[in-house]
This record gives sequence, C-alpha cells and structure tokens, in this order.
Amino acid sequence: LQVTSPSIRLIKNVKDKIAAECSLAWDYYLVPRDKDMYESDFPIQSEWLSIKNMLSQYCFYCLKRGLSEPNLLYLFKRLSGFEIENPSYKISWQEYSKQKLRDIQQNIPFGNWFFTCMHILTEPKHHLLKLWQNRLMIGFISKMDADNLLQNFPPGTFTIRFSEQKLGRISISYVHGNRTVSRIYPMRCRVEKEPISNPAICNHEKSVKVFTWINWVLSSGKDKLKYFYPALQPVDILKENYQE
Repeated sequence: LQVTSPSIRLIKNVKDKIAAECSLAWDYYLVPRDKDMYESDFPIQSEWLSIKNMLSQYCFYCLKRGLSEPNLLYLFKRLSGFEIENPSYKISWQEYSKQKLRDIQQNIPFGNWFFTCMHILTEPKHHLLKLWQNRLMIGFISKMDADNLLQNFPPGTFTIRFSEQKLGRISISYVHGNRTVSRIYPMRCRVEKEPISNPAICNHEKSVKVFTWINWVLSSGKDKLKYFYPALQPVDILKENYQE
C-alpha cells in the first residue's frame, strides 16, 4: 500500500515552504480525518465552499484574523474566472496548485500566489501582520475594486493589497489631491543591500543596508499617503507601532 505523497516534502528554502503549505492545507482541511489516507483518498477536486472554508480557517489560524467575504469572493474570481460566487463550483487540485492564474500573463498558480501572500504576512521583518490584524490592510482585493473603494475618501487615503502581477510584492492605491485614484508600482516589502567591498578595508564587518516599504511610505510617499483606508488613521502610526 502506498501512502499519499503530496503532504510529504523536503523543505530547503522559502519556495519549498510555500509549496508545502499549499499541499498541506488541501490535505488537512479537505481529506476526511476518520481513516488512514492513501493515494486514492487524495481529492482531485473539491467544491468552492470547502476550499473557501479551508482558506479562511487557515488564514485565521496563522494570522488571528480570517478572510472577509469580499476577500473570499475575490479569491473565487481568481480561481474560477467567474464574477458570481457559486458554492458548489468544482475546483481541481491542478487548478488550485499547478495551472497558472487566468487573469495574469505570468505562470503563477493560485496556490503559489496565495501562500506567498501568507508568507509575507507572517514574516515579522515585513511589518504587515499587525496592519492585517488591525484591519488597516485589505490585502486580497483587485486593483479595480481597491480604486473604487477610495472614490469617496479624502486626498491622501490609501489601501495596501497584494500585487496580482508581481509575486511577493504589495501594491498601493491612493487618492490624489484632485480626487482621482492612482497606483504605485508594486514594491518589495524589504530590500537588503550589501555595501560595495573596499579591498583597502579588510578587517571591518560589512553593514547590510535595509530598506522597507515603511521607509518608502514615510519618505518618498509622505506627500501622497496620509491616511489608512477605511479608518483614516494617520500614516504616522507606522513610526510608532509598526517598526522594529
């Protein structure tokens, strides 16, 4: 008898960890727990309602805040390509973990994208988890929907979401002074740069320069980004509560 292999993975790096979490979530939440699991028991597809509950429960377990209904509708649209949510819509393991998303050019499967977002949220050095827990970050929303949410808010109001096109990056939409909505190119949460080596200095430790998205918001973005959507909390709270 062969036990199923999707749950057994050798983790060497972040990419392996993300792939393992994608498989383990499907395994743990969608496979019946009342019997030993063999290869034939691994579900090749599941209804959206079950996958929806899986994603929400997994998110709550990891982040102490689940996914909202608008978040989940957005995820359904990304997975299925349909605008109207259908609880009984069948989604295969291949669609979930292997096939590229329908709404982008890059070869990024849904599972890779979603669990990369989860990794970004849970990694302390990215400074996003507290924002998520305090509902100052929407995260899972399309760029068009994010723009529409901002239409009636004052200039300087902005939202943070996960980029749909650039894996592992965040995107920011904000309200201009003329009440139009603009977007900032997807950015990395954290960039580390080592200084150029100087052969004349051989006994000194190299100091790695770290630049985070918060650094950008509080410097280059300070004239554009002033209030978090929707509570209109001032961006200065990043200095006080969201940095190491």
